[in-house]
Amino acid sequence: MWRVVRAIASSETFAAAADVAKPARRLWPLKLPSRRARRARYFVFDSYCDHAGGFAPVLRMLGANGFADSGQSYSGHAYHDALDVAREEHIPMLEPRGGDVWHTDDGVTFRFYGPTLPYITGSRSDINSNSLVFRLEYGTFRMLFMGDAGRETEERLLADGDDLRADVLKVGHHGSAYGTTPEFLRVVAPRDAIISVGRNNLFGHPAPTTIEALGDAGIATYRTDCDGAVTVESDGDRFAASRYLSPTNRYTTARLAW
Repeated sequence: MWRVVRAIASSETFAAAADVAKPARRLWPLKLPSRRARRARYFVFDSYCDHAGGFAPVLRMLGANGFADSGQSYSGHAYHDALDVAREEHIPMLEPRGGDVWHTDDGVTFRFYGPTLPYITGSRSDINSNSLVFRLEYGTFRMLFMGDAGRETEERLLADGDDLRADVLKVGHHGSAYGTTPEFLRVVAPRDAIISVGRNNLFGHPAPTTIEALGDAGIATYRTDCDGAVTVESDGDRFAASRYLSPTNRYTTARLAW
């Protein structure tokens, strides 16, 4: 089984770890390392604290053959804690760029679309705009991860003309108002979308405009603030997304009001 795991204290830290229990592949949030789980292959993360916050302890517990970073300078403590653990554990730091493709020995591909050089500058947040963007591929299954990327990144990706189609979209920047444009959704054309976002967050994510754009495109949307952990499982052909909270127990937007 392949996992993409999310650190407990983070909303965007992902890793790929092997588990031989079943032939299917799963993408699911990290709770605790399974006794069956082996060393992680790669960690892919962004430097902001809401992404890197859980990275150091998870990296220390699981280890990795390498971790991918966008290569930008950031002063956050959580980010530098992660770098310290990587150095202590002798884990190489990798800086993939658009066009890079990684393959694992059991059939999973990581296809990177961003960042590309020169970096995007003059945006609302250049660190966000130059997030790692990649597509996880297994058989015919495709899932696109947007990190914190917003409109400027989407415009560059569309201008590059790459094949961005995906079955599942990991929505950029927690569903903020500054990305997930209708034009981008038409090109990616996902069946499902997942928004990783904290309940009652101070930024008002996800934005109503983002939810509206997803709905207008007929995309089934899962939100961690309402649905809890979201798991995606695929056998390389078919796939299914499931929520941790049942429909009767899931949080509603009405219950989220202060």
